[in-house]
Amino acid sequence: MTTKNSTSKKLLLHLSLIFSALAFSQPSLATLTIGESAEIIPQNTYQLGLEPTFMTGDGEGFNMGVFGDLPINESSSARFGLGTGGLDVFLSGSYKFVPYPDLDSQPAIGGKVSVIYVKDQDVSQAIFRLAPIVSKKYPIDPGLITPYGSIPIMVTNTDSKTVVGTSLVAGTEFIHNDLKNFKFGTEISVDINDGFGYISLMVGMPFDEEFRFKGRGN
Repeated sequence: MTTKNSTSKKLLLHLSLIFSALAFSQPSLATLTIGESAEIIPQNTYQLGLEPTFMTGDGEGFNMGVFGDLPINESSSARFGLGTGGLDVFLSGSYKFVPYPDLDSQPAIGGKVSVIYVKDQDVSQAIFRLAPIVSKKYPIDPGLITPYGSIPIMVTNTDSKTVVGTSLVAGTEFIHNDLKNFKFGTEISVDINDGFGYISLMVGMPFDEEFRFKGRGN
């Protein structure tokens, strides 16, 4: 148990160092993913994660994002993130509310409100996004899989114009039975109208107030 906790703390320290490096290095690309299902992080549990994203369409390029999650109550949580890549930088904050949790045959149904700041060379953008999210957990032999979908609506404001866009987003989260301290994910977005196309990956590491990893079943 001691060895396991020590390894978990080392991984958490490495992630924190990466977060600090991204925060103070020369920034370079924004990412606008949904990045999560409609599941709410448990009380007294927090999460740090990495999210590499490959932009498609007009905004081709690669981003590296980092994020942190914290619970608010049993039906809501908050997420903060930053990233760098082909653009200059993005900073984001979001609030997720899920009034209908995943129960029996009922999927989890909720939504996420995000405010995002993006800087690309001399152009700054403020983005307000409203994203309904529907997801459903399925136990499988290797672990637990949670597919989800969303059609986010984004209002992007620059110095010269305001654009309303939308995309079609599908993703999944996965927790492996042998790696319960980690949550993995992947997501794809298709531009519908003035939205964003991308393929993203995610790895999250939940932990408690004492920085002990809090995987599924712990």
